[in-house]
Amino acid sequence: MVSAEFAAAVPAVVLVLVAALTAVQWGVGVVRAQDTARLVARAAARGDPPSALADLVARNAPPGTTWRVAPQGDRVRVRVEVPLRGAGGWVLGGRTAVADATGLREDSSGVPP
Repeated sequence: MVSAEFAAAVPAVVLVLVAALTAVQWGVGVVRAQDTARLVARAAARGDPPSALADLVARNAPPGTTWRVAPQGDRVRVRVEVPLRGAGGWVLGGRTAVADATGLREDSSGVPP
């Protein structure tokens, strides 16, 4: 009798574990999106070239990440979208983590060479 209850409980336990792992992976995706947006906004505010910004995204975000920089007066706004994947690497419905960051442009005119 014990083996029948065990056999019935195993799929439920597996389902709960998959859901928990997916939630953790989604949380990691959100943090990676926020970190990447912050790093790119800081670099864009310094005046780094677009190739350096693309390198930052490639090093800090997973493949498939999209990003854009929008100048807004004396600020730059960065939006990063990271694809979220579930446990086992499954893509779940095309969900993405979106993070925005804004940086104040640095004035390099007073900096000595």
